[in-house]
Amino acid sequence: MPTDDKLTIVKAEPSELTTTDPKFLAAAQRAKDKYAETLKMLKESDE
Repeated sequence: MPTDDKLTIVKAEPSELTTTDPKFLAAAQRAKDKYAETLKMLKESDE
């Protein structure tokens, strides 16, 4: 990771997954299950 305090943006590689792909939906569900409580706490801390 660079230490020059610069933000580098790179174009993402195209994905074969779509928002209706079962693999995408499963990954989204896993992320929701894993991070829901953390995201809720972050949201509440901003209110």
